[in-house]
Amino acid sequence: MPIQSNNKTFLNVNEAAVESGRAKQTIYQNHKRWGWTVYEFGGNILFDQEEIRAWLLTLIKPKAIH
Repeated sequence: MPIQSNNKTFLNVNEAAVESGRAKQTIYQNHKRWGWTVYEFGGNILFDQEEIRAWLLTLIKPKAIH
């Protein structure tokens, strides 16, 4: 279940994988390269949901339709 704090939503690795459409192992291997900030809570790794969504928007490329 996502964690809410200071008007932010934090996702664990499983939730981040679903949100980003990537496998858990891919999250572990690439989160630094993607620039995702890592948070820790109770021994769990968390990611900011809005940061993931902003990153996903950088992957969207316009395509010309003929």
